[in-house]
Amino acid sequence: MSIKITRNGILKLVTTMVVVALVGCAGKMNCFDRCTDCVEKRAYTKVIKMSKVASIPDDSYERIIKLNTPSTPDNRTLAGIVFIKKGASVCADFPRTEMIKSFADLQSTEKGWYLRFTKYAIKIGDETLGFVALSAEYDAILWVNKKNETCRYKVQVVPPENMIDDTSEGG
Repeated sequence: MSIKITRNGILKLVTTMVVVALVGCAGKMNCFDRCTDCVEKRAYTKVIKMSKVASIPDDSYERIIKLNTPSTPDNRTLAGIVFIKKGASVCADFPRTEMIKSFADLQSTEKGWYLRFTKYAIKIGDETLGFVALSAEYDAILWVNKKNETCRYKVQVVPPENMIDDTSEGG
């Protein structure tokens, strides 16, 4: 029994494969965004446990990243803050971020929320690269990618489960 391969047969096979691939990507996210995100995240393979700290020192920080709750229509709900020391190659993975110059840039209500946040040190060996302060319902994972010079340590902030569906749409 021989199989006859024709141009139309190959075209149908390729078309079917493309349709199957597109159906697999039909979700709330764009397929290409999802694939790019996977490739980027695969580079971050090692996880470092961040230890809790009682407070964050009032030092001067090279960068302060304000994390705004993605489920609110405006940037008025504070989810957390990432404090990065000078020379540290740290970035944050969160849908809504805003660079601020100092802690004083926060509104008075945000400063009150901050007092109740869980605080973590971004520490590699004996070196402290910065700190993370998060609202209690959020969690954080510290990923390492030695090949990325601008973001060697990525603080991935994980929202609560009830917010995940809200942040994946139009995020």
